[in-house]
Amino acid sequence: MQSKSVLFLGFGDIARRTALRLADCQCVAVARSDRSVKDGDSVEFWRAAADSQLVRARLMNRSFDAVILTLTPDEYTAAAYERAYVETLRNLLPVWQVRPPGLILFVSSTSVYHQSDGDWVNEDSPASPEHFSGQSLLAAETLLLRSGLAASIVRFAGIYGPGRDFLLRQVRAGKGGSADFTNRIHADDCAGVLAYLLRQYFQGGKLDPLYLGCDSGPAPGAEVRRWLAERLGLDPTGLAPSVSERGGNKRCSNRRLLAAGYQMIYPSYREGYGELLASGALG
Repeated sequence: MQSKSVLFLGFGDIARRTALRLADCQCVAVARSDRSVKDGDSVEFWRAAADSQLVRARLMNRSFDAVILTLTPDEYTAAAYERAYVETLRNLLPVWQVRPPGLILFVSSTSVYHQSDGDWVNEDSPASPEHFSGQSLLAAETLLLRSGLAASIVRFAGIYGPGRDFLLRQVRAGKGGSADFTNRIHADDCAGVLAYLLRQYFQGGKLDPLYLGCDSGPAPGAEVRRWLAERLGLDPTGLAPSVSERGGNKRCSNRRLLAAGYQMIYPSYREGYGELLASGALG
């Protein structure tokens, strides 16, 4: 297969992990900072905002076989989310209408789902987010899917992995979570999913417009924290119930992803956090 060209708009941890799995592709990374580019990475780096005039001008003169968008807001505010997702796509779509990439993969989030009754959700479940983060993501998804361009969206659940120690800090602080269901995916599986879907497309496979990116084991937050406490040598009975400020209580299904042939590296939090703790990656 002839080497494919892949453009990463946004180049943080997940994008870099994905690029490492696409070593046989010609990868271009666009970001405002090069802090995620390491020595030995075989990527061409453009320092710029994803929708800057520089990037748009270059895209008018260069075609890509695929684009992966892993955009990140500057801060956790409604204006920042609108700017990062909705405005960025509004600025890029006219360029792509003139010079379309083969495929656009857009990384979104399960925060677009409003369900909070502990029920299962999948790609066909209604999404009516009540919070600005989910609203901006859903608006960006809608813009992309209505553009007529070849596109697929991956809604990732809560991402954990090396350097992502929020839950560990919560447990050490004695916060035990609640009985509400939580959903997650290891950073390596995020990259694995994106690389897998891209290769399926490059090999002539037809992608669905939407995938849920999560592991196979949604679990109550309190259960996950008790399990972590035990492996940290802490008394799990000492954890006090706590509630997430962002709420949510749903079970996300990855059946479509598994049916597409993807095999989870870490099927549940036990495998993922177990390896992270054994390796010392979480301290």
